[in-house]
Amino acid sequence: MVKKRQKTGTPFKIKLCGITKRIIDKYRREVAGTNLVLPVPDIAYCNRILKRIAVEVGIDKAVTYHMGRHSFATTNALMQGIRIEVVSRMLGHTNIKTTQIYAKVTDDMLAKGFDEMADIYSAKYSLA
Repeated sequence: MVKKRQKTGTPFKIKLCGITKRIIDKYRREVAGTNLVLPVPDIAYCNRILKRIAVEVGIDKAVTYHMGRHSFATTNALMQGIRIEVVSRMLGHTNIKTTQIYAKVTDDMLAKGFDEMADIYSAKYSLA
């Protein structure tokens, strides 16, 4: 599926699996005549719901939709080894500098980087 990002107009492709196709088909009539694939509530509504959930589960912190993007970018993508260029495209950023704001290098990421580098050099130069 090829669509354009709402904010930037940048085209993007999404690979769809079976369950995803069925979900999209379920909402097809609801989004007919729009550029949307699924119905999307506005950010203010999402933030109100997130605030309510945070209170119910005992999170004593302001939780926002934007924090979810940060969490996805850092925890679910960058810390799992997804390259920053790929994360940038996933987030719809047109400039990688925007994505670098999300890229807080954690101690675990740094240690993993050094381990990977050591493995590469050990294999390449047979350092023993």
